[in-house]
Amino acid sequence: MPEFNELKKLLKKDHTGLPTIKMALVGDTATQLLSTALRGMGAKRGYNIQLFEGGYNQVEQLFLNSESELHHFGAEVIILFQSTHKLAKKLRQAMRSDDGGR
Repeated sequence: MPEFNELKKLLKKDHTGLPTIKMALVGDTATQLLSTALRGMGAKRGYNIQLFEGGYNQVEQLFLNSESELHHFGAEVIILFQSTHKLAKKLRQAMRSDDGGR
């Protein structure tokens, strides 16, 4: 497995002649490091990753709005990067509201 710095260095090269993959990265936490790693690994494997990176904590808005940038981007691959801690918190809140706040 390549080191992060190696992947980061690969991004400085010209990748215009490589086959392009349109990829979207959407998450409820910061995705900048994952974004760099994905594009770097793509370059290492011979691909130009054209990446749409959703805004911080915009998961529901991007998926549910058919006019969102995510839908218009037309990604071949979508990576949903969600924090299990945040999902558990939302589940607990939903369960409390179903129980009438008990």
